[in-house]
Amino acid sequence: MKFAIFISGPFRYLDKVLKQLDELYADNYNYDIYIHLWDSDKGNKKRGLEIVDSNLNELTLVYPRIKKIVIEEQPDEKEVIEIIENVVGKITQKNIVGHSCLTAMFGMFIAINKLYDEVILSQEDYSHILRLRTDISFHDKNLAKIFESPKKDTIYISLNPLIDDSKISDHSMLVPYKYFSQIWKMQYNPTYIQEYYESFFNPEILLGKRISSLSYKTEVVWKRFINYNVVYPNHHQQEPTFIKSLSPNDMFNFYYNEKQKQIALHDFNYIIDYRRTATFKIFIIKMFRKNKFTSKIIDIIKSKIRR
Repeated sequence: MKFAIFISGPFRYLDKVLKQLDELYADNYNYDIYIHLWDSDKGNKKRGLEIVDSNLNELTLVYPRIKKIVIEEQPDEKEVIEIIENVVGKITQKNIVGHSCLTAMFGMFIAINKLYDEVILSQEDYSHILRLRTDISFHDKNLAKIFESPKKDTIYISLNPLIDDSKISDHSMLVPYKYFSQIWKMQYNPTYIQEYYESFFNPEILLGKRISSLSYKTEVVWKRFINYNVVYPNHHQQEPTFIKSLSPNDMFNFYYNEKQKQIALHDFNYIIDYRRTATFKIFIIKMFRKNKFTSKIIDIIKSKIRR
């Protein structure tokens, strides 16, 4: 089997991501790396390095598995919003809670599709494509085993405890080559813009809808805060306490021991239980306001919620 690895985004911590990939995968697996970079970080979550701070030529020498680097100017926010509004009408929500700005999210899909086009041009026979970010750090060396014998009909996904069960995280995903375009396809045309609009411009909702509608099998391989993290200048409040003292650079050199894995797993499950309970309470309150329950059922539900 041969794999294509897509890494996309602003430069951020690309050099660190490449170093981790080399340490985890290089000796045992056959893969090529395709990289798409924005020439600058214009999003609302700027961090890490810019391209001007890096030496891309040196990276290609150090990591010969890099097959292609595409560098483009990040889409102008006003132009992207104008394109979208020409299809769906005036939009007021230009930022998605917990995400980068709308244009950055749309740009993420466009960048990934540029890399897919490069793969088609390469005429290489890849079995799977692994999608990664330029700011993702791994904390479990056993993750390399995903490359040993991935199934040809299964999409391997990351589980983010902070998002609803119906959503699919865009942080990382290993997809059979034959399925990739159906899941990640995005263009500046009315069909895709309307689909994105109906997903509230949320990539996790869009990916969840697509995978669900296509009835593809999924299997969780990566769990946020346990196997991997998205690296920010300031640590996320839900991250395990034992990594909150680490600098962004140190995050890429830190692997959990067994005790730390157990602590992280406990916290992970707690986050999921808390989120699901909160979601259920909100649902009950909405139904109560709509008079969907009899008074007797309402009393029962209220008593359970108080517990």
